[in-house]
Amino acid sequence: MKLIEAEDLNHVLNKTKDLWEIVRNKSIFLTGGTGFFGKWLLQSFAYINETLNLNSTITVLTRDPDKFLSQFPYHQNQPSINFIKGDILNFDFPQGNYHYIIHAATEADAALNQGQPLLMVDTIINGTRRVLDFAKLQPIESFLFTSSGAVYGRQPSHITHAKETDSFPVDINNPNSAYAESKRLAELYCSIYFSNYKVPVKIARCFAFAGPYLPLDKHFAIGNFILNAIRKEDIIIKGDGTPFRSYLYAADLTVWLWTILLKGENNTPYNVGSDEGFDLKTVANMVAELSPGINVQVLTKTDPCKPLERYIPDVSFIKESLGVQVSFDLKETIVKTKTFMQGYKPFRTCCICGSNYATSLYDIRFKLFDGHPMKDGYEVVECEQCNFVYADTHVTQNDLDIYYKELSKYEDKTIGTGGGYTPEDKDRLHKAAISIKENVDDKSIRILDLGCANGGLLKELKELGFTNLVGVDPSLNCVNTTIHEVGCEAFQSSAFDLRDDKLGKFDLIILSHVLEHILDITSIINHLKSLLNKNGMVYVECPNAENYYKVIHAPVQEFNTEHINHFTKVSFQNLFGLNGFDKIVTGNRVIKIASQQDYNVVYGIFRKKEDFSYQIKKDEKIHERILDYIKESELLLKAIEEEISKLISYKPIALYGVGQFAFKLLASPVLNNGRLKLFDNNTSNVGKTINGAHILAGNTIKNEFLKEEFTLVITSLIHEEGIRKQIQSSFQDQNNRPAIIGFKKYLKD
Repeated sequence: MKLIEAEDLNHVLNKTKDLWEIVRNKSIFLTGGTGFFGKWLLQSFAYINETLNLNSTITVLTRDPDKFLSQFPYHQNQPSINFIKGDILNFDFPQGNYHYIIHAATEADAALNQGQPLLMVDTIINGTRRVLDFAKLQPIESFLFTSSGAVYGRQPSHITHAKETDSFPVDINNPNSAYAESKRLAELYCSIYFSNYKVPVKIARCFAFAGPYLPLDKHFAIGNFILNAIRKEDIIIKGDGTPFRSYLYAADLTVWLWTILLKGENNTPYNVGSDEGFDLKTVANMVAELSPGINVQVLTKTDPCKPLERYIPDVSFIKESLGVQVSFDLKETIVKTKTFMQGYKPFRTCCICGSNYATSLYDIRFKLFDGHPMKDGYEVVECEQCNFVYADTHVTQNDLDIYYKELSKYEDKTIGTGGGYTPEDKDRLHKAAISIKENVDDKSIRILDLGCANGGLLKELKELGFTNLVGVDPSLNCVNTTIHEVGCEAFQSSAFDLRDDKLGKFDLIILSHVLEHILDITSIINHLKSLLNKNGMVYVECPNAENYYKVIHAPVQEFNTEHINHFTKVSFQNLFGLNGFDKIVTGNRVIKIASQQDYNVVYGIFRKKEDFSYQIKKDEKIHERILDYIKESELLLKAIEEEISKLISYKPIALYGVGQFAFKLLASPVLNNGRLKLFDNNTSNVGKTINGAHILAGNTIKNEFLKEEFTLVITSLIHEEGIRKQIQSSFQDQNNRPAIIGFKKYLKD
């Protein structure tokens, strides 16, 4: 499940920033941390704690922490957040001291109130007492109980706004009063524990809200309306639409709750909610207006003799005493809630099935070369329709073309891939050529290798007897190398500029480690169809996203500036099937990379068909596999960042290997405050700058160290051993060379 938007978290931070110093190095205990209120409190705490460097912790009591963490893996490895398993009625008191307690368990639930009122009563009353008993044993500085506006009873129609001093009749003979009466008694318990045990309780009487994580299928009217709109259904109001409600946006709710906890008066109730009321018909119409084609139907006629029903707070007391305010009007609240709850709306549509909705899985950040055509980060998302995983980047295809034309790393024969110049690369290309040979009988067919790099795969095919070979690559140097070393035709071009009136038709087009780099894949597949003869074939090979988790070469290494699409056998079949290709074969293969580590790839051969129909398949495994990859990567990244943070601050830090992992570290707070030097062996990187720091050639390390000592951090985990030996051999005096830090030791075998 996706996380709260940064703008909302910033809103909470900005409105409460002056309150948090008293929480520094303190601990918070939270019940109800997995509910609507709890998700907002938990995520805002994590954000504020990290941003302000509070060194505070929060412990969350929940009956099923595993289930919650499977939905929110982001919280899995946050050192400031702890989860304990237990029921509010009988949980074991955790060890340690807690300075703040928020009791937010048992939110309003009409179904529970009507169907199991005894359970509602027990949970609220006995659960509250259990938490208060825990609080009186702690060095507690503040205790917040989230009560409800229901404690006032039924608000008379002539009272437009309920004040904290109001009290209206409650039908105690009606079991439906269980929720309201239980909250009243729970407030009484709070007052008793304040009087008898000095527990510093504050009470938030909460009314109605909207925002991310609001349950849309419960009894909350605005949630039901938004769910109708998301489903493109008419909004049907079974009543007459006259009851008045007000809705406070969840970001404001969170601001108000933190403010009450940290600034409120002891044993004092505060109304929490918006004081701007609307009848439900108006609310429904506002939702419908934001969803073209949705109509509102009111099933019950209005009875002019019936008193108006109201549930709206007077919030003048909390505004005046604590300085809070309502920052979002109802229309903005509806828009923000609907946008979030209908799914992540990516900038890129799914390039397999075209869906406009996706789930955000990971937010990746980079710090790139000055003037780099790529951007500084993106969301990794999963399509809600076919489960394809891809980068929701804002770059254009032109940006990518510039990158591969002018900044291609594949030109460097010593570290690049695609030329077969290393044993590992040659073996990879040989295996791909064998897969083609096994499925192609005629060695005279015309073959195009699109993105041929230095022509290594074409050379392997030539050695297997294939004779009619053509290469295309955006890099002119790669094209020239292919022509001279393979002895075949080769042309400089992007995939989108290829034309059959210039190149002719082909029987087989190779896309080996190409599609993971292209934005509009469907367009490129359809374009290549025009270059294929009847029954022409495509060989495709990419990194296998389903198996990223098996071997991690660096933290989230596969989420980088180049790999923006993440394929499996299922997504290959969906892509080619939806675009008129029949599967000949698909498979997984393990190859070796320079570090002798395994690298998992997926491949397939597909044949062009006329009038071919295909039913899209869900990629059932990819979600959990990608989350496993993220989880393992975050553990690795945490260990690396902790080691870097311990380096001596008065010395500059030098990074050796300005590649994908370095880009991520440079965007990390651990490297934001120190002086940096950058070194790289890749000649295409030398001379460029990042944040004004020049990238120096690796063979200048000795001279630079003699000018000013530094600690050297090797950020190329794959090449770490060779880099370390190279550096050490260049310094004859072992007592006068840089301390070298590497991280390959954290990688699993």
